[in-house]
Amino acid sequence: MFTLKTSIKEIKEVDVDIPRHKFEFVDYNKIHERVNKHVQLSDIIANVIGVGPIEQPCIKGSNVLMRNINVMTIEGHEIKLTLWGSIANEVEESFFTENPGPFIIIATCLTVKTFKGEYNLSSTSGTRVYIDLDIPETAEFKDQLVENNQPIVQMPKQFKPQVSIEEEMNINRRTITEIKEVMCDSDNKETIFTCEGKIINIDIDRHGWYFISCEVCRRKVNSKDEFLWCDNCNKKACFPIPRYRIQLKVKDSSGMATFILFDSEAEKLLNISAKDLLNKSLEEPDEVILPVQIENLKGKQFVFQIQLNNYNLNYGWEFFTIKKLFDSFEETDKAIQLDKMTEVYISDSSNECSNNLSIEEDGDCTTFQKLDVQTNVQLTPTSVLKENKRAYLGTTTKQQRKKIQKKL
Repeated sequence: MFTLKTSIKEIKEVDVDIPRHKFEFVDYNKIHERVNKHVQLSDIIANVIGVGPIEQPCIKGSNVLMRNINVMTIEGHEIKLTLWGSIANEVEESFFTENPGPFIIIATCLTVKTFKGEYNLSSTSGTRVYIDLDIPETAEFKDQLVENNQPIVQMPKQFKPQVSIEEEMNINRRTITEIKEVMCDSDNKETIFTCEGKIINIDIDRHGWYFISCEVCRRKVNSKDEFLWCDNCNKKACFPIPRYRIQLKVKDSSGMATFILFDSEAEKLLNISAKDLLNKSLEEPDEVILPVQIENLKGKQFVFQIQLNNYNLNYGWEFFTIKKLFDSFEETDKAIQLDKMTEVYISDSSNECSNNLSIEEDGDCTTFQKLDVQTNVQLTPTSVLKENKRAYLGTTTKQQRKKIQKKL
């Protein structure tokens, strides 16, 4: 783009050496600075040591092409590179078996993530992949590998085959009492269980049925002076978003427990977002303690797939996070899932739940008290509901509030 300050200079030389390719290879020791920061994408040059098959995991309801590649950096660190979409087909397994190595891969415009404590590079829409590109950096890399060339390892699939709804509903089927006993079993390795039970009550005395979250990181925000503040982002939350957190009292033939239904599954079940339901409640002439959509869950029978987290396994908390929810029909002994199953890559659903658990308790584990399962919870106005409502209504003028509602 030419501007008034653009200068043009004629080149007298006949041959001008302008490189066809230009990369900014990230040093492995600086990768940690770019974790989950997408402002600056990363280029990498590495030796291919393992190639995985093409997979099609279900991401947010859609099947997406994916291939994992294990590479070794010039510093000698192993790291996984995940290619998404059509670019996954640009790297063929047969190429590595039919040609002699080593194979130097260059991948551009990558994001850096962490999974189970290890770095993971992931492709973006701008990613390009080159194998044995004819540039000086490739030649220098190969010179170091002449004596240490290793055969390419066939990597296993990362995602398990999708199971049927019936199988999904019966994974590690237990009663509520049996699940509580599992928490005390030090030899137990399982974290996902299913059980069938009836919702007998909805507890809103302490937390209400929603929390106000940061629009960026989705974590709970707190009132600070006259505005809402996100401790995680360390900044003011300009457009806070209400999200579901519903505590259900569930009973089966063996006992009773508290199950927590978070935003994504609650929205599928109720077919309305927390922000829309809250806005409807605020429009009612009388104060709404519990919207009828949530109230109507009482007495309903479901199959709950729950996931034990560190709070359950390490501290014995009997508050269980709902991973998925299935509608149960006893008369036919069949069941259907309420909404399409989704799998989220490198994002365990317990992350959202455990994050919200710790954040909603302000990081103080000792304030999280057990419920008395022998008593019925009375649905009465609470300080939490009022505080949430004040946070949403009291931080701005009426005109600004309308603007926020529009954003929501």
